[in-house]
Amino acid sequence: AGSSCGGGAAPPAECSPGFVAATPGLAKCERCEPGTTSGAGSASCSECAAGTYTANTGQGECTRCPHPLSSGSGDITCSFCKEGFYLQDASALPDDIFRFPTDYCKPCPPNANCATSNTTLETLGIPREYWRASLLTTEIHECDASDHCSGSGGSTETSRRRLAASGGAGPGCDLGHTGPLCEWCVSDEQYFSRAERGCADCPTAGRFGILAGVVVALAVTGLLLYRALARAEAWDRFRARLDIVESQVGFQPKFKIVVSFYQVVATLGPVYGVRLHE
Repeated sequence: AGSSCGGGAAPPAECSPGFVAATPGLAKCERCEPGTTSGAGSASCSECAAGTYTANTGQGECTRCPHPLSSGSGDITCSFCKEGFYLQDASALPDDIFRFPTDYCKPCPPNANCATSNTTLETLGIPREYWRASLLTTEIHECDASDHCSGSGGSTETSRRRLAASGGAGPGCDLGHTGPLCEWCVSDEQYFSRAERGCADCPTAGRFGILAGVVVALAVTGLLLYRALARAEAWDRFRARLDIVESQVGFQPKFKIVVSFYQVVATLGPVYGVRLHE
């Protein structure tokens, strides 16, 4: 094995690189197929290692892929990008990629992960705490207000598939979160709280019920006081003066402003994550 016999008294001839003789006594060495090679005197062909290739039969040495391309074991061409680069157009033909490698393979964008070869634009790895709007963009944003940006591990899922599979999560977001930078809530009964850096349940009606009770209590107290003072002899003069002051100052609009201000202040913390100075 590994040599051919020409017949007669001629000694066996060792097979040249790229040729093999699998069994003894062959009159002619056979060529290795594309994607394989062999050394001198070999009995079998071996596949080219990843990152190399042979395009023709009978090649005695595997050729290294041009920068920045790579290949799989036993490949006959280099059709994808090597580690640290990504393929910009996954629909490109292998021949075009091989002829114009730098037109199709681009350096991995900032904050992305191209740690494995054969990375495409759609399969860019996005680390946790980062987010991108779609699988077709290299704009990757840090989630500075949300702790629920899940990133991606190079999945080729579409946004719709990811949403359906997660049971209620937008692309690149944890369960219950969606939208830009994962700052929207899937549930209508939740809101995004910057204080909690995630979705929280909407405030119940209890807080506003307490406020309404206070307003009613103040109104009843004022009414009782009004009736009590009406019986006093000096009430007529006091009421006349009070009517003048009320007409000039306008207590009712100001009371409404105070109530509205309280409602705004009461929601600053849970809704907007803002705290007033004490």
